[in-house]
Amino acid sequence: MAQLWNFKTNQAEEVDDNQVTQLVASGSHGLPKGQPISVVTSYGQQGTLPPEEAVEAFKSGKYRYETLNESVNRIEEREFGSGFANDLKAGTLGFARGLTLGASDQILEKTGVMTSYELAQRKERNPDAIIFGEATGYVILFLFLFIFLKKSKTHRKKIIYGK
Repeated sequence: MAQLWNFKTNQAEEVDDNQVTQLVASGSHGLPKGQPISVVTSYGQQGTLPPEEAVEAFKSGKYRYETLNESVNRIEEREFGSGFANDLKAGTLGFARGLTLGASDQILEKTGVMTSYELAQRKERNPDAIIFGEATGYVILFLFLFIFLKKSKTHRKKIIYGK
């Protein structure tokens, strides 16, 4: 919900985020003074404008008001979404999950290193990196177990049979 000034009632009014652009462009409502307004271009790029410029931008149709959901999604995408650093973090989490058969998630949560929300966001926003990391972790784990068990069997034969 956004706080706008209703020119007809001469009072502040809460309106749905999805209606802000239309109400301001129509001239029936005004934006709060002195604070930048988050906007989205017709091409999907985010930015901010002073309230006076935002009114004209809404009227021209080149910009629209950025809703709270869009703003949260943009921030979360920047923090958890695509990009080399985020893909690397997600791949590392997946690798740890595969290597520990899922125990790493619990360890990260219990120690406070990551919250369940952060883990869920990484899984949701970087599925390819997570899957690749998990698969690699499983392969390494099973190779290690195979080699360990094979060496253990050879070692037991040496002890038992002296060979």
